[in-house]
Amino acid sequence: RLRPDKRHPGAVKKHRQRGRTPLRAPSAQFGGITVCIYLGEAEGLTYKKQEHIFPAGLGGVRTLPRGYVSDQANEAFSRLEGELMHASPIALDRYFSGPGDRRGKDSQSYVTVGRCDDGQLALSYLSMGVPRLIPQALIHPQLRAELSFPDDGADAASAAEGLIDRLRGFTPGSRFVFLPCPDMEPGDMIVGAHDGKFFVSCRGERPDAGSVHTAIGRLLGGFEPVETKRESRRITQRHTLVENGDIARAYAKTAMNALARLRGAEYAKRREFDAIRRWIAAGEGGENFNFLPSISDGREPLLPAMPDGAHFCVFAQVDGAIQALVCFYGKYVRRFTLGKAEGAADFRNPNAYICDWKNKREYTLGEYIERLVEDMRAARGRE
Repeated sequence: RLRPDKRHPGAVKKHRQRGRTPLRAPSAQFGGITVCIYLGEAEGLTYKKQEHIFPAGLGGVRTLPRGYVSDQANEAFSRLEGELMHASPIALDRYFSGPGDRRGKDSQSYVTVGRCDDGQLALSYLSMGVPRLIPQALIHPQLRAELSFPDDGADAASAAEGLIDRLRGFTPGSRFVFLPCPDMEPGDMIVGAHDGKFFVSCRGERPDAGSVHTAIGRLLGGFEPVETKRESRRITQRHTLVENGDIARAYAKTAMNALARLRGAEYAKRREFDAIRRWIAAGEGGENFNFLPSISDGREPLLPAMPDGAHFCVFAQVDGAIQALVCFYGKYVRRFTLGKAEGAADFRNPNAYICDWKNKREYTLGEYIERLVEDMRAARGRE
């Protein structure tokens, strides 16, 4: 039964108004000791944060109860999720379709070197399928620079002043993202600023921060700038997408999170899952789990019943073992054998956890079936 949260009066009522059922999974405590489902009883673990079942950057809404996943595991998984969202084939779906981040900002690709429709090289990123320039200066060795800006409504003078102010903040000790470009003319350098970071592109090897600072100093100290305000929807960009063990671990981590949500922390901590747990947490034993993904493996029978473009995890017992199928965007699939089943009844009937990120809702399989039944009844009532 539901119990009010004494620290937050009205919390249960708020959940009911949103049509959500508060999580009622068992605690992650064993013998009075909080145990991380990934790192076990390792020393120094803290539990201030909560782990999203599906990555928040992919639209995940619900979190596991506090105490299931340690802050240290959560922090380590951030890198895996970054690879999944920005470096794997999933990235293109995210850059074209969403979702954005938790602040409501549209999803963005990494900044890359592209070529505009006028032939000019420029730094840009992809957001909701549209290439966007970042504020930048193309510095030529002949004491000349071209300033380029996104078409965000600001006049050229204000945009130039904003870029110059940012470049003044670059010091010989500043950190920057280097984007090598073999197509750039010798001696040319592009320096841009975006989202609190500096980006530098040139031909050849990575320059040191002192060299970049010197180039910026020449620009600020007497170059003849040629102000250009250019927003091109025809920027040719290059994006390198990969599949590797870290991306596979992000899939498997999502499966383990969903398993803990469906069956509780005690079940997720079973020794039969230790091998895949070690691989998820530390990358050990990847030869048993890291296989290339599929865009068709087992998903076709499920898609008609799922929300459009949804992420989902399906669990079933196959040949005495628990298998998980993880799918993102209704398209990219990986399968994992988690470990031996408890008995014949363990996941004899498949179960699933579903993230309808477009509508910001998540369901267990039972909850989703109830939702479909309610929708059918409502449709009949309108006839």
